Amino acid sequence: MGDPDFWRVLADKFRALDSEEGSLFFMWYPVEEEDGSQTIRHSINGGKRLRFEALARRAAKGSGVLTTETLLTAWVQRLTSVFSEGIEVLDACAASAEICSALEGEALERQHWERSKALDEHKAQMEIRSVQEDSRRQFEAEKQFQIAGKLKELEKAVPQSSTIRSPKVESIGEQLDRLRLQCNWSIEELAAKVKLHPTNVSRHISGNSIPYGRNLAKYIRIFSKELEQKIVISKTQPRRS
Repeated sequence: MGDPDFWRVLADKFRALDSEEGSLFFMWYPVEEEDGSQTIRHSINGGKRLRFEALARRAAKGSGVLTTETLLTAWVQRLTSVFSEGIEVLDACAASAEICSALEGEALERQHWERSKALDEHKAQMEIRSVQEDSRRQFEAEKQFQIAGKLKELEKAVPQSSTIRSPKVESIGEQLDRLRLQCNWSIEELAAKVKLHPTNVSRHISGNSIPYGRNLAKYIRIFSKELEQKIVISKTQPRRS
């Protein structure tokens, strides 16, 4: 049915036309057709007739009337249904302006209602989103709480005092003594094999003395031959506590 501005402008134009000099009135009356039906006929007179009819057609079209009559006839029928006392309306321009003002008010109310409805729908959507966001946050919090609980259970399942011990590093003397026992030799027998004094061999095994490189090579050669495998003696010494 048009927006408020459409009806306000049209009402102003009808009032401007009404303020001009010259009269304008119309009459409407029923006419019996040949088939017995009645048709509403009207006549408009006055010096402002053409401009009035143009505005009336715009008003009828803007009001969205559904009729088989012409736009002008539709607007005239609307005027007579509201203002006519009998079959004559003398002040057509003023009457049309009043109707346009009324339609402007209806359009404003409709516009206000539509905006209020849109605002309510927006608020409802925001509330739904807020509830969804709260649910998501609660779900995430519960999920984090469950993860934290599982981590605590895993921590309880693993003894706090448990530590991973690194493999023991044997000293050169411990390696010599282990290999000597594998060969079932006494210190004296080992000393004879490497052609060293038993005291020196004993000092090597006890760790009181580190064998020279040439003597260490003798140990390796003798043990490899006896055990029939390649023997490696690490020179890495364990850390002293």
